[in-house]
Amino acid sequence: PHNKRLKDILDNEKLKNHQRAQEFKRELQMISKQSSEKRNECDALLSESSSKISWLDDTHLSIQDNISENPSSTSYSDSEEEESMKLKSKKPKSKEVKAPDEQMKEKFVLMIEDTTQFKDDTDFLENENKIITDLVSNNFQTMSERFGHMIELCTSLYHIENQTSLVQEYIERLNKVRLRQEIDVEKDSAVIAEELDELKIM
Repeated sequence: PHNKRLKDILDNEKLKNHQRAQEFKRELQMISKQSSEKRNECDALLSESSSKISWLDDTHLSIQDNISENPSSTSYSDSEEEESMKLKSKKPKSKEVKAPDEQMKEKFVLMIEDTTQFKDDTDFLENENKIITDLVSNNFQTMSERFGHMIELCTSLYHIENQTSLVQEYIERLNKVRLRQEIDVEKDSAVIAEELDELKIM
């Protein structure tokens, strides 16, 4: 009964350790999946933001080249100014037509705003990714400590199982010795009984 109770305790501890190991594995897989998803989102946003910034740089250079190559486009002659004034006086309610360079500048300003928004989103994702990375690191540390504790428990269980095996082997040897002694006693009793019978006959 004592050996059976020890075996039941060992089996129960083995089952608990197996369940802890499975839980540890599931937690690691979930954390790894979340970290991978966030990293992919951050990489995609960084790539998109980089493309926008590159496009803005090209647009800015194109505007500067256009202004430097066509300086007359930003200034009007006296006749053009007079003609413009006449048109304005004739059509006071008509909408003002913007010059191409002004339209490009407005587009440039809008793209700068978009880029700023992208940068803010990127910073937010980088911060969130850092938080997740720290969380993963902390969880790995916690899991490592728990895993170390599980290894200690497994080592203790191994020693207990080894000691139990030695005790069981010792008990079996004692049982064999006792059985041998009982057999010897039975033999001696039989010999003594035969001798007594012989004495009675005499």
